[in-house]
Amino acid sequence: MTEVQEYLLKLIKEIDDICLEHDIDYYIFAGSQLGVERNEGFLPWDDDIDLIMTEENYQKFMKVMREDPPPNRAFECSEQNKEYPLQFGKYMSTDMTGLIRPHAFNNAASGLWIDIIHAVPAPTSERRLEFIKKWFCCWCELDNEIYVEHKTHYEGFYPRYRFLVFLAKVFGKKTIDKWADKLFNSYPEDKCTHYLMYHSLYTDYRFFEKKFFEKPVRRLYEGMEVSVSPYNREFSRLLFGDSWMMVPPVADREVHAMVVDFDVPYHKYVDDYMCFLNKDEVMANLKETKVIQTKNLVERRKFIKRLFYIKGILLNERMKSRIESEGIDLDKELEAGNFDLINDIYKEFEKLQYDELAAKWGAFIPIEDDLLYTYINKAMRYDGQYYKTNKFLRLRAAEKKAPLSAELESMRPVIDICRKLSIALWDDRDFDSIEKIINTEIEGKNYGFCIDFELAKLYLKMHKAEGEDDYDAVKTEIEKILKLIPDQGECIKLLGDIAYLKGSLKEAAGYYEKAENITTNGLLLLDIRKKKEEITIENS
Repeated sequence: MTEVQEYLLKLIKEIDDICLEHDIDYYIFAGSQLGVERNEGFLPWDDDIDLIMTEENYQKFMKVMREDPPPNRAFECSEQNKEYPLQFGKYMSTDMTGLIRPHAFNNAASGLWIDIIHAVPAPTSERRLEFIKKWFCCWCELDNEIYVEHKTHYEGFYPRYRFLVFLAKVFGKKTIDKWADKLFNSYPEDKCTHYLMYHSLYTDYRFFEKKFFEKPVRRLYEGMEVSVSPYNREFSRLLFGDSWMMVPPVADREVHAMVVDFDVPYHKYVDDYMCFLNKDEVMANLKETKVIQTKNLVERRKFIKRLFYIKGILLNERMKSRIESEGIDLDKELEAGNFDLINDIYKEFEKLQYDELAAKWGAFIPIEDDLLYTYINKAMRYDGQYYKTNKFLRLRAAEKKAPLSAELESMRPVIDICRKLSIALWDDRDFDSIEKIINTEIEGKNYGFCIDFELAKLYLKMHKAEGEDDYDAVKTEIEKILKLIPDQGECIKLLGDIAYLKGSLKEAAGYYEKAENITTNGLLLLDIRKKKEEITIENS
């Protein structure tokens, strides 16, 4: 653990003690809930911990912190500090420094913190829910008068946001706040079926089923017990999508830009620079430029998307020219397993599509459907990334007016089956469902090779295996797959499991070592680490 993580662990232990003493339910949330599943603790790059509570529990926690806070701790939230800019609270240390930009000029404490988000009852009316979807993030942006909360708002956000700015000028911001409170925070707990996450940094309006907030269960987090949703894996898939169990590339690992000092209180840092500034002028300037910044971001999004669209058109012509001049049949090369050639053809497309700006602003590189088909077909059938294929189909459908080609449409049934298998395997560990899906939706159908289908069959056979003959039969099937895809990490990990179950610990350790270096499935990596520790203990 890093020094920051060790300090955060101390903070979460304090919160856990408070909640247990005062009968307050909380749930480890967001990136931290992924950490529970993939690491039984912090994600390696994590520098914060997120919690979520229902509104009732949030109010109870706020009351405890108001009446009897632990020494050198504060609870910062907009209900208690009008200069605090966010819709959710932070449990803060006050005797050290964890200074971030939102706290640079207001009166909020700024030591290391734990985010505590609250979930409020949502209306049951579909019409009302749709209304909230249109206006909640706009109000959050208005409510934060200092800086832009979210940099990639969806199309149509800006006119509504400007309308709220206009109303705030005419009727006063307090009037708009009262309207917002009535709209977003006034539905009865006992009648609601969903909760609205009271968090401004998401533009897709997170509504959660009530079941996610049933009585929490206790799980390990860096050796201590914490509270999580009883449906934590399903919750994780809802929040992070179908790749929730996968370790993201380095560029997608979120960290905070902050000043950390364990020896000096935050107010010393604030005092050092605020003596050179007029706080009233600074705040007035930030508020004045907020609307301009928001508009600039909208225009920037349009510009970036146009820029990458043009780059994509030029790239499309270069790719077609190469394929024609070299007489390449993409489908045959893919079927033959010539992945190096396929990767080489698409390397410039990948570089553009995963460019930091393109990813941030949701730009789509518009290559033709037949070229896109081979790329995402490989991702789905051979790389085991059906979620990547699904993402590209959504991007393609959103950015191009023409209907999807027949080839692209044909991918949808395979994606749906892969998703069902993923949920049954990784969320539920439900092998009866896996067997049913294989028997009713895969066997006898002409879907062709798909690595997720083959892996599901292997996991089912491993689950049913009763002795060495069964393990050897699974090993034979794995070796067939590895001839086509030599670096298939899950298959190599399964070879390790077979060796482990047969008592060949040295052989198992070798497979685990190799699998650990090539798989990105965090659940498998956790199991590999545990098995390697057991093997080390056995050998010692």
